Amino acid sequence: MNRFWKLKPQNANLPIDAKANLQHISIGVCGILVVLVYVWFISVSQWTNWWAGSNYYDQLAEGFDSGQLSVITKADPALLAMQHPYDYNSRSNIPYMWDMSLYKGKYYLYWGPAPALILALIKPIYNSEIGDQYITFMFLVGLLIFVILILISIYRDFFKSLPTWTVLISILVAGLVTPIPWIAHQPLIYEAAITGGQFFLIGGVYWVYIALTKSPVSKWNLFLAGLFWALAFGSRVVLAFPIAFLLFLTWLGITRIHFNKPESVRAILLSSIAIGIPMILAVAAYGWYNWARFGSIFEFGFRYQLNKDNLISNYNLTFSTAYVHSNFHNYILMPFQTASTFPFFKAAAGSDSLIADSQSAIYRARNITGLLYNFPFALFAIVPIVAVPLSFIGIKLSQYPLNKFEVSIKSLAIGFAGAALLGFLPTLFYFRVAMRFLFDFVPALTLLTILGFWLAYYFSRAKPVARRLVSAAALGLAIFSIVVNILFSISWH
Repeated sequence: MNRFWKLKPQNANLPIDAKANLQHISIGVCGILVVLVYVWFISVSQWTNWWAGSNYYDQLAEGFDSGQLSVITKADPALLAMQHPYDYNSRSNIPYMWDMSLYKGKYYLYWGPAPALILALIKPIYNSEIGDQYITFMFLVGLLIFVILILISIYRDFFKSLPTWTVLISILVAGLVTPIPWIAHQPLIYEAAITGGQFFLIGGVYWVYIALTKSPVSKWNLFLAGLFWALAFGSRVVLAFPIAFLLFLTWLGITRIHFNKPESVRAILLSSIAIGIPMILAVAAYGWYNWARFGSIFEFGFRYQLNKDNLISNYNLTFSTAYVHSNFHNYILMPFQTASTFPFFKAAAGSDSLIADSQSAIYRARNITGLLYNFPFALFAIVPIVAVPLSFIGIKLSQYPLNKFEVSIKSLAIGFAGAALLGFLPTLFYFRVAMRFLFDFVPALTLLTILGFWLAYYFSRAKPVARRLVSAAALGLAIFSIVVNILFSISWH
């Protein structure tokens, strides 16, 4: 069974031929089409006139460059004079920055500061305002690039016998399924932070893949992986859970590669240091950042935000097991609504009917459609989820054994599945429901899904009827997932 799950690049050193060139051109065209869709949504179909939303990261970058941890905008004196500034109704006639954290007279971001740190390096060279819509767009494009690189690497190393169309449809799915069009149509600070987290998370996955497929293991690529995961944590703190899991899985891979080799202990130690140092520094820096702002390394400013919820009084309700049932229904099982006019599909209002009245004081569910309805292509994720446990008990899944390699399909499946699950779990306990939160786990789920699709095609390739069924199911579910999500986002405009 290990012969099947451990794989080796097949003829990776052969010169690029005409077929390979055509593949690369096709992949490039698909990538450009996806990026054009992003531009169309962010510009609200105007192309050159981009939708202007928030500029919170730009303000924090200006603050960093000025030597402060708060944003450059000053709080209104009338707001500071209030006895209860966190009460929404009390400050109704006072101007303030929506959803900004107010603490001791200053505005702070409770979103991760990593994107602002990057902007702070750019601002001395380019001092014009960089709105959060541009940051969101760049992160979406960067994420798409890393996803394509990961898919090309997996295809080249493990599935080179599959037809090119399986790669092209996978790229379109990865670039356009939920909630990406939805995010692109409203690129505010929320979307900038979430897309930043996923850009760095998936980028780290790519660098780990490259590191572990080199001989010897590339410590430079491991360092880049650690740096990207550090920035992912610095963009979206809830990603600490999938990052910790991926770090552990990477360490196991490093240990397996060096096990019983000369100087194995030293090689494992140096590789662990290469990937671990950026993460250790990031955790320490974030702790100092919180302490310097709020006097506690564990305070991110979340309770001090200025919105309708008054979290100063309701902070104990932000995460609760009481939300799990309702959130699972909203994120997985909530059906979409149909209409008789274009665009025919729209997301339904989120439901709170499964929460007891005593627990629903601040629970808010925005328009949402469950993954079962807006991403049915994800059903292919069942293939590796079922196949991996079967492989552990020695059940042969294919009559076509593949060659040995340091990175295995089994490891990839476990990594993608674990990252998706640990990205999803915090949303189940959170008091807000929104389409954008799907993005905390959908990129990893999409990679797992594509892996499942390719495995299903590979398993069925010797059986024409089964292969046609897999192909038809993949094309049908992929097209439905893409089209429905684009129509959802148009309806939201």
